[in-house]
Amino acid sequence: MVASTDFMGPLILAAGVACWIWVFIDCWRDPRLDPRIKRRWLLLIGLLPGVGAIIYVMRRRWQYRRDRYPGER
Repeated sequence: MVASTDFMGPLILAAGVACWIWVFIDCWRDPRLDPRIKRRWLLLIGLLPGVGAIIYVMRRRWQYRRDRYPGER
């Protein structure tokens, strides 16, 4: 029997990456945006995956410590 997390995690990640790429390209090609505002949006969109990765890694470290050392706080 296959757990739903075995394929749902990568599927959700792939959907998130596809949406991120779509938003990035849409912002890049939008002729209505002022160039200064466009740079800010592209910087924000570019940094979001990095912030998400840091949050994910910190959460995984917290879970590892919680599971490995249950008595410590």
